[in-house]
This record gives sequence, structure tokens and C-alpha cells, in this order.
Amino acid sequence: MQESSHVPLGMDAAGWRATLAQLGWHELCNEVSEHAQTELGMQACRRLLPTLGDAEASQGLLTLTAALTAAEQSHGAQIELGSMRSVDAARALQRADQGGQLRTRDLLAILSVVEVAASTCRRVSSLLEKLDGQKAAREVMPLAPFQDLLEVGPDVLSFRKEVLRCLDEDASIRAQASPDVARCRQTVASLRLRAQRALASSGEVSEWNGRFCLALNPADPIPSGSILLGGASGGGLQYHEPPVALRLNNALAAALGELNTAENAVLWRLSEGAQACHTPLAGLLHQLVELDTAVAKERFGWWIDGHVPGLVGLATALELRRLRHPLLVAAHLRGKAQAAKSRRRLAVPIDVLLPKGVRAVVITGPNTGGKTAALTAAGLSVLSCLAGIPVSTSVPARIPAYSAVLADIGDNQSLGASLSTFSGHLARIQAVRKACTGRELVLLDEVGTGTDPTEGSALGAAVLQTLARGGKGGAALVLATTHHQSLTGLKYEDPVFENASVEIDASTLRPRYQLAWGIPGRSHALAIAERSCLPDAVVGGARATLGKASLTAEGMVAEMERLRREVETARARAGEEERAAADLRRRSAACRASTVARETAAARQAQTSRAGVIDRALAELALVQKDQQAAKAERGRKEAALREAAAIAQERASRAERRAAWRPAVGEEVRVARLGIVARVLAVDAARKKVKLHTRLGRVEARMDELDFVD
Repeated sequence: MQESSHVPLGMDAAGWRATLAQLGWHELCNEVSEHAQTELGMQACRRLLPTLGDAEASQGLLTLTAALTAAEQSHGAQIELGSMRSVDAARALQRADQGGQLRTRDLLAILSVVEVAASTCRRVSSLLEKLDGQKAAREVMPLAPFQDLLEVGPDVLSFRKEVLRCLDEDASIRAQASPDVARCRQTVASLRLRAQRALASSGEVSEWNGRFCLALNPADPIPSGSILLGGASGGGLQYHEPPVALRLNNALAAALGELNTAENAVLWRLSEGAQACHTPLAGLLHQLVELDTAVAKERFGWWIDGHVPGLVGLATALELRRLRHPLLVAAHLRGKAQAAKSRRRLAVPIDVLLPKGVRAVVITGPNTGGKTAALTAAGLSVLSCLAGIPVSTSVPARIPAYSAVLADIGDNQSLGASLSTFSGHLARIQAVRKACTGRELVLLDEVGTGTDPTEGSALGAAVLQTLARGGKGGAALVLATTHHQSLTGLKYEDPVFENASVEIDASTLRPRYQLAWGIPGRSHALAIAERSCLPDAVVGGARATLGKASLTAEGMVAEMERLRREVETARARAGEEERAAADLRRRSAACRASTVARETAAARQAQTSRAGVIDRALAELALVQKDQQAAKAERGRKEAALREAAAIAQERASRAERRAAWRPAVGEEVRVARLGIVARVLAVDAARKKVKLHTRLGRVEARMDELDFVD
């Protein structure tokens, strides 16, 4: 396995960041982060980088995304991580590792990590158990490691058990956390109750800074020896502490201090437990954040109606059907209401289907036709694939395992570096060539522009030919846009070149934002000039300057476009006819199957009718036998009930006789009916027919007829 990297070999970090910025990678990551469930998950999504130079690692990310898609979208097993307080847990673990004391909410934040891990384990285990033995089990099998999240050692489970025992959900410490806490809580509660009772008869009882006192109006009599604790603003109520409350309040303050010490001891004990489990707990948090990131990728893919592409070898051609720019799709989905008001449509899909053996594509066409959007859509799709993010395309989608995506897109002029637009392009192209190893996808926007057209087109052709050779300084595939029509002739000189063009509606001069393969595009500059109200003389002069040959070439391109549209129309018509024929074949097969089914049913019915009489007779006989058995069973139940009733009556009569002859004796245990308790006889007063008894409630006296002997 090759070593993975986040920066292409031969390119500095600044250059790679510029490439990602040109392609809109960070905007894509921000869109993915909106689907994360935890704060750390969102941060991780925003920092996502494509895995470069390691096809196996990228395939692992794609496999996990596909498994999550199957689990959540096909089998309804939602991965819920939102209750994990990831940021608080990370800070608490760091504090515990440094030996600091954790507060109750810190401990509950760490507990949330363990609880979410346990929930995830149960959910994944349930899904795998439900699909066990089914074909669908294979597609979710990559989730199997997540059912073992808590296999991190007994210390973590012991820590979890101890936190649950000691802390309530409201972040308070339970009385059962330690004997000292329970004792101090009981003492505090007793002292508070005594203080309230001591003051209840003297007036309105209140509290001032934790001390019980009387709330008195200025006109109320003040108990002798009271201490003024304070008063309400505006001269209203005054708070006095009578002597009777002084001692109790002092004792209460001391008890609260002891309680605070006992609770701190519990927190220190739990903090030491967190410190001892720091490594496995931090690892568990890291795993859950990675899972949150993977789920965010999967849910983003579902949101944009994307699919997980197949990662194939470099010898396989790039295949992206109905590709949409993910950022345009996201913008449309986020602003559907505004889009509807402005009549904006969803991004028009394009097909990027390279013929086998093609290593360079020259894309031509008018400005605003979508050439650059096609480049960035293809580049973002490859980067998304390398990072395990679904691509907004139809299936099947195949992306070769490019080691990186290198690009020169946009205006690269820099006044600070004394670079013109042309010089900026050259510097960027040289940086791209330096980083190329023959395994990259290279995107060049407006190649050869910014200088003399003749020299620019010649230089652009040389750059494309060099990159198309592959190897060191070359690329696996080059996608380039240009306005130099001469570059479209490379296709006829070298079979590794192919032409593509963006289309424009000739009648309205509005772009169709579609990519046509096999033919060069036209700029339509003169037609656009006519629509822009330039004088006819100016446009006519331009046509004359172009010359007959140029106009003839443009006419040939127009004819090629017309023929291509006719071919597409014929292909669409043929497809419809093929679908109609297939539908006819299906209906014919259904008719044949229906006829066979009717004949089979008729034969089966004839056979069934012969056996029907015998079956009905046997069924009637079985019913008679069943009724007889039921009657016999009913008689047995009634006889058993009578025997049981007789036994109960006999037992009651026997007990009544024993009760009538029974007299309680000293030391005997008896049952007191009106109290519902068992008591011991202390003394018997036969004359008064009363008995003195000892119970857990104390000594009581009862009549003899209220007592019963204990069996």
C-alpha cells in the first residue's frame, strides 16, 4: 500500500491550498458539515482533505459511505450521535489527563460519549442480526467494527457504572455516591427542618444567605436578642435571626461545609477514574467523531441525490453520467423558495464519458457556456471520491484512482509578484507539471490565453501534448478549456486527444450548459455582437476580415452540430422504439404465463373436486369428534371445580371451629385484623375480653374478637 498524503508530491502546501480553493473544495466541505450531528464532527468535516496517493484508503472511505447509505436509506437504521457533547467531553478529558478536578457536568459530558457508543453498538448489532443470512448483509458488513466500540477494556465500563451510580441526570450528586454524602445530607435536612420548626411560631420564616430567619415588617415586634441580617430594598421587610435560630444556623453551616467536602471527595474519585481511562475514552471519542463525519458524507450524498462512485484503475476511462456540480445543487436545494421566485433551475447535468485511450480533452465554446463549471464539477467529483463523499451523478459512475487533482483555473495575475495574467498562468502550469507523475487529473482553464493568439495556441498545444504523454511531468488525464480553435485539431493528429464543446441555442444565443462530445464548439461572437446592437457595418466588416475559409470552417462545425443532434434524436427514437418493443415482449410473455396459469388452475380444480366429497366428509367427522372431546373436557372442568369448592368450604368450616375454641396465650403470635399486622401477646384480660400486644408500632390493646391465630 502506498503512503497516503494530503499534499501532492512536488507541490507546496500553499499551491495545493490554492488548487482546492479554485475548485471550491472548502465550500463543499462546509456543505457536508451541515449534516454532521456533533460540534467536533462539524469541525472535522470543514477540515476534510482528499486522500492522495492511496487508492486502498480512498476505497475504504467509499465502502463505509456505501454501507451507511444502505443502513440508513435502505434499512432504516439511523445512526444517532447528536446527544454526544463532543466539545465538552474533549475539554473534560484534557482536564482529567492533566490531573484536574472535573465538575459534574464534565463527567456527564464524558458519560455521553460512552452512552452514545453503547447506543451505536446496539443499533449496529441489531441491524446485522436482522440481516443475518440475507444477501443485503454484505452491503452493511463494513459497519461490523462499530458493534465492538465498547471493547476498550473493563476500566471504561466500570467508570461508566460508577458515574451512573453517583450522578443524576440534572448534574447533582446522588446521596448513594458515598456514606459521607448520605450522612451529611441527612444532617443538613434535619437541621433545616429543626430551624424552620423553631421559628414557625414566631412569624414568617425566610432565608438570608443560607441562614434561617424571620421576615418582619418595621412595625412588627422584634424578638429579644435577635440579630439584624439585612433588609429589603426600599425599607420594606427586615430579616432578623432570633437567638433560637443562631445555634441551629451555625450547625447547619458546619454541616453544609462537611457536605461540600464529601461531595468534593466524590468528584475527585470520579476525576481520577476518568484520568485512568483517558486513553480509551479519548480513542472512543475520536472513533465517534470519525463516524459522525462518515454519516455526514452519506447524508449529504442523499441530500443532493448523489451516489457512491466506483474507484477503478487508471486504465479505465472516467465515466460520470448526468453529472451535476455539487455546489450548484446545494445552492438550489438551500434556496428553493428564492429559486422558484427567480425561476432558477437545478444545475443542468452533463455527461463526462471518455472514450477508451483518451488522455486529453479540449473543451471549446462560447463564454458563459459552462466550460469552467464542467471542469470544476469533474475536479470536485474526483476529490469527493478520494475523500469518500458521494458524487451528484447517476449510476454507474466510475472514477479512476487519480493520485491528485491539479488545476490552473481563473485569473492568476498578481501585482505583488509582478505577474500578468499570462505570466500567472505559466507559473501555475509549471507548478502543475512539476507535481505531475503521470497519475494525476489535470484541469487547465483557458489554456494559451493572455498573449498573442498564434503564440498562445502554439504554447497551449505544446503544454497539452506534454501532459498527454504521461509519465514524469505528464498526467493520467487532462481536461482543458480554450478559445483557440486550432487546439481542436490535436484530435486529428493524436488519438489520445478528444474534443468536447458547450452548446448554445442559436436562436436565442442562450447557453444550454450541456457538454457535447466529438466536435469542437463555436464562440458565436459575431452573432452575439449582432444581438448586442453593434452596427451591421461593424459586424459585416468583421465577417469580411475573417475570410471565407473561417466562415466555411464555422459552417462545417455548425453542420456537425446539426448532424450530431439528428443522431441524438435518432438514438432517442430508437431507444423509445426499443423500450416499446421490450414492453410488447413483456406483455406477450405475461399473456402466455396467464394462459398457462389458467390451464393449470383448471386441471387443479378438476382434481380437487374429485377429492372434495371425501375431504368434506372427513372434516365433518373431525368436527363431531372435536365437539365430543370438548364436551368431555367441560364435564371434567366442572367436576374439578366442584371438588375444589367443597375442599375450600371444608377448610373454612374447620378453621371456624378452631377459631371458636381458640384463646390467645401470653407469648403467642397473633394477627390483628384491623391493623393488618402480626403481634406478640403480653397479657390477657379474660374478664374484659381484651389483650395487650407488642407490635413494631409499640404496645397496643385489642379485643379478642379482633384477633386470629397465626398458622
